[in-house]
Amino acid sequence: MMRRLLFWTLLLPLFCAGFGAGARAAPSCLFSSASPMNFGSLYMASGYTFSAVGSVSVLCTGVTGAQVVRVCGKFTQPGERLAAVVDPRSDILFNIFKDPQRSIAFANTDADLTPIDFPATRSTGIFNVYGRIPNAGGDNPTATGLYTANSLVFAIYYAVFPDAASASRASCSSANPFVNSGSYPVSVYANVSSGCAISATPMDFGQQGVITGNVDATSTLTVKCSDTTLSYWVGLDNGVNAQSGQRRMSSGAGTINYNLFQNASRDAAWGATQATAPASATGSRTGTSMTVYGRIPGPVSPAAGTYTDVVTATVHF
Repeated sequence: MMRRLLFWTLLLPLFCAGFGAGARAAPSCLFSSASPMNFGSLYMASGYTFSAVGSVSVLCTGVTGAQVVRVCGKFTQPGERLAAVVDPRSDILFNIFKDPQRSIAFANTDADLTPIDFPATRSTGIFNVYGRIPNAGGDNPTATGLYTANSLVFAIYYAVFPDAASASRASCSSANPFVNSGSYPVSVYANVSSGCAISATPMDFGQQGVITGNVDATSTLTVKCSDTTLSYWVGLDNGVNAQSGQRRMSSGAGTINYNLFQNASRDAAWGATQATAPASATGSRTGTSMTVYGRIPGPVSPAAGTYTDVVTATVHF
């Protein structure tokens, strides 16, 4: 009997030790996935701005009770260039921001760390990343095709707090006990197409009273192309208020007729077909300007108001 009793007494501590080895692990946070920042297809030329959105997902485990994990993230390389796959010498500057308004840029400092809090009921969080190819006026890529940047790196830091109030008071800085869980690449893409983009200044007929004669105004169209070998022409539609082919500005129920022309003498109408548009031009990366000549034919006595129309200019190449 004594030998059997001694056997079970010795076995019990071994059984307890084995059970204790399966205790819950401490909370931890790791990179989960990243959504690429894809600027899409660009008719790239200097003076135009393009935007994109990406994201970084973080997974936290082991959070229980009132515990909250504060995760902080930053880009260690906040400014980059997209390089053409076919010719790395052709590149495009882009920037990344914390906010959708793209007013708060990422920078590689502690002050730049952005927090997300993970309570026990939530294990995954997302850092949204807002990209912009700026209207800086300098980038004119010489190659078309895919552009990539694979060296953009996002760093993740985290710390565990007993409750939400404690977590919210903790700043994301090296002075706090944040653990660096690693740095991870975020891919950025763009595709430069052989094509053109167009911009326009408003055509403002000014403030008028009773219109006793013709009122003239102008607008400037600027066409910039990624391919200098392209031949293109620009068509103008009849606007959103046209009736029976007549362009009109509107203010409530009131309307004012107007016309658009290719020349200063205003005797060559500008329309949506190649036959009614100026002669074809050759693509330019720095931009080719074209003047649109507008006229309100008088006399006309419109009711008081602000009269507007929207005309779509289309580049055909």
